[in-house]
Amino acid sequence: MSADASARPAARALAPGRSPSVTGPHTLSRGGRTVELHVCPDAPFVDASATPLEAFDAVWAQLPDSDRTNRIRVLPQRAAFLKGERRSVSWGLRHAFSRRGIAREAAALEALGAAGVPAPRVFMWGVERRLGIPRRTVLVIELIEGGVDLSTLLRGEVGEIPRGDLLRELLVAVGRVVGRMHAAGIHHRDLSARNLVVRPETNEVFVIDCPRAERAGLAPRTAFLRRSDLTRLARTVLRRDVADGDVHAMLDAAGDDRPAETIRHARACLGRGEAFRTRVWNVLGI
Repeated sequence: MSADASARPAARALAPGRSPSVTGPHTLSRGGRTVELHVCPDAPFVDASATPLEAFDAVWAQLPDSDRTNRIRVLPQRAAFLKGERRSVSWGLRHAFSRRGIAREAAALEALGAAGVPAPRVFMWGVERRLGIPRRTVLVIELIEGGVDLSTLLRGEVGEIPRGDLLRELLVAVGRVVGRMHAAGIHHRDLSARNLVVRPETNEVFVIDCPRAERAGLAPRTAFLRRSDLTRLARTVLRRDVADGDVHAMLDAAGDDRPAETIRHARACLGRGEAFRTRVWNVLGI
């Protein structure tokens, strides 16, 4: 892929180092438009001879035409999941020098992979700037074949709902992956049943959809983010009528040092305003 030599300086990165399969940034400017692309050699839709602008446009063309800020498309035949964002000028001005949304999610997924936490592989991500202002971003990641998000599975929308020992084994597997993520210093900040993809036949668990992920350096912030992740996860699992004992086993596997208290407060937060009450407990510890 051809690229201009003047690459933008790297934004604040979550990952300790970029995945070896992803190279970049490849940057090309033309007519007030600049595209910065991070891509692996076998990325879907990307011709090895394409410029960053051509590669970006090829991915964007695959997304549905919509007025919404966020656009997604699943392409099973290419085992790829596409996401795109179109942002306003005011948003671009506010976040011109920081990673937000898709750019932050790509960095988080690469960090998870580097830490050995199961997560979709990043094929490509890129940002388009107009006169230096971020306007559009794209992300192409691996489609987890045979996977279903935990929330859908627990609702019984795909196959039978796991029961008894099968359910507990699955939730323990979930807890172990969450514990590995936290042990690597990465906090999801929107950890819920719908943001964990599982393969029920093998109990494989993958972390997805992490555009808000953060690696905190100070101990108080780290403790807050970890507690927030676990409380939100417990709340979304309890919402599916899962027994406290199974949730306790999941939290134990995740390394929660007070699972009974987490369950008690997660249950108290169910119902109207549950997201707000969860945030209050996470901040005040009440």
